[in-house]
Amino acid sequence: MELRGSDILKLLVKSAEKNDEILQISGLKVVINSSLPKGHRVISATMDNGKPLEPEKIYKVATVDYLPKRGGNFQVFKKARIVRYDDFLFNVVKESVQSLGTIYSAISGRLTDIGSEQ
Repeated sequence: MELRGSDILKLLVKSAEKNDEILQISGLKVVINSSLPKGHRVISATMDNGKPLEPEKIYKVATVDYLPKRGGNFQVFKKARIVRYDDFLFNVVKESVQSLGTIYSAISGRLTDIGSEQ
């Protein structure tokens, strides 16, 4: 699917309000402060390369089909433009792994909560 950076930020803000429905992310580094009031917890959101999330830029987002179909508590997904919706998640991941070759895993620091450090 495709979403504007501003919509991705809305998803991150909504996700930071929750304790049991935090979105799993990849390709971003997000810093939150869970001790701040809801709606103000996202401190920063940058791409893995350090560039900021651009509000007007269109980004490709991969997710399970539940979120764009029903939205859960993340209604912003319903605004997304669906680019590919014809395969099981397993097949999409398999195709990606096959094209990349070797996959290396590491802790990436995708989501950091500075409020939990206090």
